[in-house]
Amino acid sequence: MSERYRNEDFANDQPMTDDQRLESFLDGTMNEQDRAEFIEAQKGRPEFDIPMEQQTRIDESLRRMFSFADASNEHVAEVTRMLAPRPLAEVRRSTISMPIAILAFAASVAFVGISIWWYFGFGADRPADPFFQPTQLVSLYDDAVRRGFKPYYECKDDDRFAEVFANRQGVPLVLEDLPEGIRMLGLSYPGGLSRETTAMLCIIDGRQAMVFVDRLSVDQPKFAQVGPAREKIFIHRTVKHDLVFYEVSHFDTSRIVKHMVPAKR
Repeated sequence: MSERYRNEDFANDQPMTDDQRLESFLDGTMNEQDRAEFIEAQKGRPEFDIPMEQQTRIDESLRRMFSFADASNEHVAEVTRMLAPRPLAEVRRSTISMPIAILAFAASVAFVGISIWWYFGFGADRPADPFFQPTQLVSLYDDAVRRGFKPYYECKDDDRFAEVFANRQGVPLVLEDLPEGIRMLGLSYPGGLSRETTAMLCIIDGRQAMVFVDRLSVDQPKFAQVGPAREKIFIHRTVKHDLVFYEVSHFDTSRIVKHMVPAKR
């Protein structure tokens, strides 16, 4: 049997592998001489029986899946009728119906536009904000301590500090010079009274302290309670500048809130 490709797509001196000969045999690209030689050569070689049977089944399945039946006379007649020139009266009817179709399409587009306009709040209320659940402030304090008492970011710029409170609470706050023993670490947004509650993390005499700030209109004192098992934790409430401040610490007096004042305009 020839060991060279007879297909013109390949170099004449390139030897064929067994897999390539099998594929050429099944695809019908072998000439009669090579085909006869291939069949004769496979006699007594059972290792070729299984792959040949499998490939034959695959080829038969592909032929069944992608076979094309001859078109019926009825189908040919239908296609011919569709391609034939239409009578003038039928063309006129089609031309008259075109503006109606355009108007219907325009009306549907207008309806979708009005629906979007209405949904996003120009004709009705905007969609409700995601659900928010107020949280006990002492729980948020405990969680901050458990996580290493690290703020979301260290806010060392006075203007940026004031901007945060102006955007979230409506009052630009600044921090006065703190006395010795008190250090501000940064700001966090853990929630609490509302989704806009802003928390300031501080160290007072080596102990962790947090100040939760929000608008007075969202104040909920019940979430600033300390249970009997937390006797060493105190929460001090202060109201000023239409804001409510809750200072959570190990100290029985407020030490930080008095140093948080509105920025001078």
